[in-house]
Amino acid sequence: MVPVNAGRKMGRGTCSTTPPALNRTPNSNWSPSVLTLERVRGCAQPAHTPSAAVQPVDSDAGRTPVLADGAFAYPPADRRATEHDAAVSEIVGMIRAKYEDQGERNLAIGKRAYEHAQWQRGNFPGYTAADFDTLMRRIREDVQAYVPIKAESIRVDDWVRCHVLRSLVADAIGEDAAKLVSFFEYRTLTGKALAFSKKDVEGSLNAGWLDMVRELVARRLTAGRNAVNTEAFKGMVEATVERLKALDESSADPMALAAKAARDAARAVARAKARAVEAITVSVSDALAGECLTAEGVLAIVEGVAKHYNVTLPAKFGFDPVTCTAADCHLLAASMLQAGKFAEMVRLRDRLDRLVAAGRAPASAAGPGANPPHAA
Repeated sequence: MVPVNAGRKMGRGTCSTTPPALNRTPNSNWSPSVLTLERVRGCAQPAHTPSAAVQPVDSDAGRTPVLADGAFAYPPADRRATEHDAAVSEIVGMIRAKYEDQGERNLAIGKRAYEHAQWQRGNFPGYTAADFDTLMRRIREDVQAYVPIKAESIRVDDWVRCHVLRSLVADAIGEDAAKLVSFFEYRTLTGKALAFSKKDVEGSLNAGWLDMVRELVARRLTAGRNAVNTEAFKGMVEATVERLKALDESSADPMALAAKAARDAARAVARAKARAVEAITVSVSDALAGECLTAEGVLAIVEGVAKHYNVTLPAKFGFDPVTCTAADCHLLAASMLQAGKFAEMVRLRDRLDRLVAAGRAPASAAGPGANPPHAA
């Protein structure tokens, strides 16, 4: 801190205001609530003490008062500590309110997205898990058209799962009890306590986790919401994971354990493939939409990578309406946009809207793997 009266003339030389602990030895004249003025370079000045002739002057409401002759008069240390703690507590409360409100908003978004996904599944035969992913991606991209935010921050699919888990908990223990678990705690539990099918757009509770939620709610009902903080919640989750793991190992025979390991490995491979397809599709679409690459450039990259790994590309390479997936349709749209085919895109959209409205979609659209159109 730069002293307010640093460099001002006092007596025979220039003096500065510095805390007594930094440049002098304590004496009986010094008060901890008053910052003394004394000469730094060779001239000793008497310590200032409050008197009837020198009264503190409040330079600004809520700020450090200043004595009439320019010296600082700090409030007592205990009062400063109390004020500091109160300010920090107020700021933390404001931030907590921000995130609690954000959590409730995320749950509301998840509920609405879940309801629309269920509507799609009920109105378009042949609904698949890929259609659920397509809806989530469509929502993310439409949000990005208005808000400059990364796609990873718009986790609508996670918010859907949080809504489903909270609904299941509310059905089991009551709505008021379910509200004692925060959105962020539900988000932590979704990967463990919830079994969710994107194809059926339904979820169920995994065995053993409802007991942990009951214990969490009981402790908060008894001792208040802060009875279980973040660290304690993480400890409860870890303890439940270990308990269920030990229970599975003790009750399952070796053949069942081997089968479970094989299933888990197959799921991991499937998830890795899905993530790879999603990453490639998003990257290529962004490159085409941003005019960073042309369609020919994308094909050249694919051919080069395939040649490097000695992989033979199929004879028919490109968009195939017979075998196309939701990701292929997404890539086609991005390619048309990059090529400047705006009139064609509008014509295609209008044609598809008329077909869907008239109920005359091709029969293949009703078969397995069909991709329902996005709602406006």
